[in-house]
Amino acid sequence: MDKNIPVSTTYFERACELGFSKGCHNAGIAYMEGDGCVKNVNRALDYYKKACSGSTGESCLNLWSAYFHGHNGDVVKDGPTALDYASKACHLEMFQGCVNAALMCRRGDSVPKDPEREKYFTQKAAEFKKALNEPGVTFGETHQNLD
Repeated sequence: MDKNIPVSTTYFERACELGFSKGCHNAGIAYMEGDGCVKNVNRALDYYKKACSGSTGESCLNLWSAYFHGHNGDVVKDGPTALDYASKACHLEMFQGCVNAALMCRRGDSVPKDPEREKYFTQKAAEFKKALNEPGVTFGETHQNLD
């Protein structure tokens, strides 16, 4: 079966309209890359914003990146906005969002240095890292040993 990227993008947009934030996220990726559609960074940002508001942390991270680094002249660097999106990603339990926010607050990357917020985001990152490293259920595990 061949991939039909333009049709996929249409479905992602429809899913977004119906309130599925992952559809918004995927539409954002398509428009940011021009994959199956005409590249449109502003439209991509709109879809990422909807997805981030809908609790899709990956979109919050993509918005952080766009505003932290700027995007080929299409997006102007904006430190406070970048920090807001990193913070939102952190609150959505995205480890990298916590790390990005902590580093921005430590270094004063386009925002004032803020040791208190740095400490908060560092602690959250440590919590998430610990949870990622804890053993959990492994693939194929049965419940035979749960007596």
